[in-house]
Amino acid sequence: MLLLLTSGCLLLAEPPDQVQRLLDPGEAVHVAATADGACAVFENGIIQCSNENLEPPTDGHFVTIDADVGLCALTEDNEVACFGGFADPPDDQFYKLSMAGETACAIAYDSHVTCWGDSDHDRLEAPGYPNIDTVAVGARAACVAREAGVDCWGDESSGIVSDIPDEDDGFYPLAIAGDTACAIVSGDGIQCWGDDTDGLDDPPGGDFTSLTGGSGHFCAITDTGSVECWGSDSVGQSTPPTGSFTQIDGGRDATCGVRDNGFVACWGGAAGVDLGVEP
Repeated sequence: MLLLLTSGCLLLAEPPDQVQRLLDPGEAVHVAATADGACAVFENGIIQCSNENLEPPTDGHFVTIDADVGLCALTEDNEVACFGGFADPPDDQFYKLSMAGETACAIAYDSHVTCWGDSDHDRLEAPGYPNIDTVAVGARAACVAREAGVDCWGDESSGIVSDIPDEDDGFYPLAIAGDTACAIVSGDGIQCWGDDTDGLDDPPGGDFTSLTGGSGHFCAITDTGSVECWGSDSVGQSTPPTGSFTQIDGGRDATCGVRDNGFVACWGGAAGVDLGVEP
């Protein structure tokens, strides 16, 4: 299945050219790479996905999403709605969200973190840290960043939990790929800790504004809008296209991003599905 997301339409087609759906939702504002495709939120607040099994709603107004085997999204009323068979979210108001596998965590407006879904590796046991800035969920661990540094929980054998750097300069944003975590450290580029497989703990130098992790790779947006990736590049997930991006999201073996013109580009592949890039 090919996914084509443009400023004028979203087109889903089975090869060779069988049109599945054609909409006019405006420009994309947020994208999430799923386990085997991608989903995007558009200007009019609707969600469209390349994987019809996720069945996003046709009504409601959404602002951001995250996805893996299921899909969760933040509404304009700061509530979380989940689809594709994912566990029901808690009844609260949130402003940031992260998912991995069948586990999700979100930051509530009083800055505490709530997690739900799969309890494997104790990822649901979120500590009650105050003043949380961002949250990231991985396959075996989860982390939060706050002014005092970063804190992680989950599988104690994961280097993410056991090798947390002793820093107090502020970690924001934060991402997890496999058993490696990376964060943008205030005034000091990207710092990574945990597993060193495929060079996951060896980020590029420079100034970055945004960071995302897949199953075995990371990508980050530089201060000029270009994307740099590192880690596994088995299907091209760490070989981004040129151009300027405003938001990116890493999937299992893929990365997708919103360009500064509202187009969505995806590179790499996931679950054997090649993700298309806008023309």
